[in-house]
Amino acid sequence: MAFVGPVGGLLSKGRADRRVVRSLGGGSQNSPLNPGAGSSTVLERPTQTQKAKIDPGKRYKVIVFGENGQTRDFIAQVLMKCLPGMREETAREIADKAKKAGKAVVGAWIFEMAEAYCDSLRSSGLVADIQLE
Repeated sequence: MAFVGPVGGLLSKGRADRRVVRSLGGGSQNSPLNPGAGSSTVLERPTQTQKAKIDPGKRYKVIVFGENGQTRDFIAQVLMKCLPGMREETAREIADKAKKAGKAVVGAWIFEMAEAYCDSLRSSGLVADIQLE
């Protein structure tokens, strides 16, 4: 039984036509289609420790930076807008600390929540980051 191969050459079942293999860059010769012919790359699967650089069960701090020329009022308004349940008094305390010390911890959540709050603060004009607690 024969069938048409990728380059149009006939291939017999269980055996490839060498001309087809060579035209695709196979064999031991270097070619524009296969510059490193004869060498192969083995990809290894990541180990469990490589996959788990971020532990979703741990808590992450959301940090806001107050060095960008934003006013305390602006920082407090953004905090109240982006974080559900943030009271005005708490937002003003965080904004004051961010302006005086250069940064302030807003709160700590699991990774997904911390990342979402951080992205929301950033999209509203603040400089924010997350850090493992």
